[in-house]
Amino acid sequence: MKKTTSKALASAALTALIAGIIPVGQVSAAANTEFQRLSGKDRYLTAVEVSKAGWAGGADYAIVANGEAYADALSAGPFAKKNNAPILLTSSKGITNETISELKRLKVKKVYVIGETGVVPNSILETIKKNVTTDVERIGGLDRYATSTKIAEKFGTVNEAMLASGEGYADALSAVPAAAVRGIPVLLTKAGELPKATSDYIKSQGLKRTFVVGGTASVSDKVKGLVPDSVRLGGKNRWETNAEIIKSFALDFNFDEAYFALANGATGKEFADALTASALAAKGGHPVIISNKTADAATTAIINEKLSPTTKITAIGGAPNLSDSLMKSYQIKGETMEAAKDITGNAVVSKDNVELKDMKVTGNIYLEGNNAELNNVTVNGTVFVNPGKEGSAKLNNVTADKIVVLSGSNKSIYLNNVTCNTLYVSSKTQTKIVLEGTANIKNVEIFSSAIIEAMNEFKGTVVVLDNLYVNDIELLGEYSGTITVKDKKDNVKLPGSSSTPGGGGGGGGITSSDPLKVKINKAIAAYNAFVDGHPNAVKNYPEVKYSNKVMTVNIDKAKKDQKLSTTFDAKKNMITAPRLEKLNELMGNVDIKVGNKTLIDYVVSQQSFEKYANKDGSVNYNAIAAKIAEDGFDFNHAVDVAKRLIGNKLDVTAPAVTVDGLTLQSIERGNVKVNFENVKGKELKEGIEKMFGTDYAGMTYGQFEGTYKLNLKDAKGRTETYTLKVNFTK
Repeated sequence: MKKTTSKALASAALTALIAGIIPVGQVSAAANTEFQRLSGKDRYLTAVEVSKAGWAGGADYAIVANGEAYADALSAGPFAKKNNAPILLTSSKGITNETISELKRLKVKKVYVIGETGVVPNSILETIKKNVTTDVERIGGLDRYATSTKIAEKFGTVNEAMLASGEGYADALSAVPAAAVRGIPVLLTKAGELPKATSDYIKSQGLKRTFVVGGTASVSDKVKGLVPDSVRLGGKNRWETNAEIIKSFALDFNFDEAYFALANGATGKEFADALTASALAAKGGHPVIISNKTADAATTAIINEKLSPTTKITAIGGAPNLSDSLMKSYQIKGETMEAAKDITGNAVVSKDNVELKDMKVTGNIYLEGNNAELNNVTVNGTVFVNPGKEGSAKLNNVTADKIVVLSGSNKSIYLNNVTCNTLYVSSKTQTKIVLEGTANIKNVEIFSSAIIEAMNEFKGTVVVLDNLYVNDIELLGEYSGTITVKDKKDNVKLPGSSSTPGGGGGGGGITSSDPLKVKINKAIAAYNAFVDGHPNAVKNYPEVKYSNKVMTVNIDKAKKDQKLSTTFDAKKNMITAPRLEKLNELMGNVDIKVGNKTLIDYVVSQQSFEKYANKDGSVNYNAIAAKIAEDGFDFNHAVDVAKRLIGNKLDVTAPAVTVDGLTLQSIERGNVKVNFENVKGKELKEGIEKMFGTDYAGMTYGQFEGTYKLNLKDAKGRTETYTLKVNFTK
């Protein structure tokens, strides 16, 4: 992979080769690899080593910047990524022979020199033209601020930009890698004044968003207020700012590799290694973590949060800058697991189809293989779920402090009977997480696009976090806890509701709308009163519950294989006029209508059923009850009547079905969808038979088991989705 000037690395490579040749029977092994180092005897030769490592096959373009004056060089990082170019360094006194040799090796067609003649003299350009290529272009302005805008102009039209201090390199160093992977420029500013060159560029571009890097000491609130849609990204010091930027742009970075560079010292010239690292890191979308000579708490925290034992880490610059012991302390240790055993420390699952069960881990578990499964596992730390964008994982009876989902497909992560304080979702692609069984999760925090489906009532809180992305988030199922949407940009579909862009920006509990709640609860209350009042007649009748747009019907398991015809024929004499009237009343309470009539009213309004209506058009319940009770009228007869009614309407558009004014559009169960809106009777009949079958005489209660999605539309065209669950209980 990457080259190094360190002889120790050659020894390590030999050791690794020998280890690979000698077969070893193993259950587990160390997951982490030794850190790498790219360095030369000075910043100029370190830049050459970085170029060799990242552009082994050459490059069409290269960037040359002053290695002692940070101001002009800082804005070069994103421009290097745009042109897939390494950044090489020069002093104002002259360019080294090693740098010229590297430009020759790269076989560059064009070299961009950053800064005016006071930073990079013309003599250096002439040396490049003489020895490498005649196509050399200087990009520079009257000062560092103008130079940053001249570089920005090379990006063409952009909607976003980074704004960092031009009076110190610390914050800008953190901005450069993020800007590079995002493909946007870095503009420089004074702390208390927005330079004219920067202001003019922003106005000419019509930027829609500006990321202000650093605290108010670096960029004042006054300056922040002068740029469009500004978002401040900063901390108390450069290390916190670096961590904040990496967290904020987490979905842009790939954390399988990370680069480290010094960003502090007495000379004020410690920017150079981080600058050259930014070009290399950006090639793979990797972060640059800036470091002091000793570990800062913020640096350690971001490493623990974003890296894993399998992350390849590389130090840019020599050991006097970042010591070997410091780099080793930055490595996350872990044991690769292929079979279960208790672990003191971290465990890593990197192979596919690994199942671990009945074990305890004192640290974290990193699930990085596809189709990993944990059963009866206790983790004192965090479970990181990262099977890849097409991958999946299952956690059954897992207890952890935190579960972090970093990747997965749109139907992939299953959490069954899990217990944790926080479920955190941060995936580059929309990942579906299914909560099954009892989800003892106190908080769900959503940073990225996601689908969360609660198969049973979820009682924890859900927070859609404020972030820099426009995410698509959908919550399915039943949620009784508070749902808070903090990001006004996100497209959030709350349980059973249509998309809600922004949810309401800034926070506060936001719950889904439930226009039928009152009607349904009233109907269920009437049903329960009927059941309570007739304990003998309605023994073992279904239990009906409702919460948060989900109705659950629990039926006695003994009835699952029982035919509907058996029940009908055995109890048809119990279908009295008062009970039919009560049924019609219940439907009226919910306001279920077919063609603006209740179902019973609609049936008796049809020409062939006129004898079941009174002279005033109202329902003659006595006539219906008498017909049902007569000897010749059994279940099959009732089915024949229904078929005849439908058969006369096959080529006619089916009447609209409404519930309290909402029009039923469709009903879904599994992969079967029955459309109800603007369809012919024939289509409706075929859809229902596809869902339930055609053998009406043999139809059992069990055929109705499942989860149904009822999609309804209001007068303004907004969609409301309700869920019906039919279960068979013991």
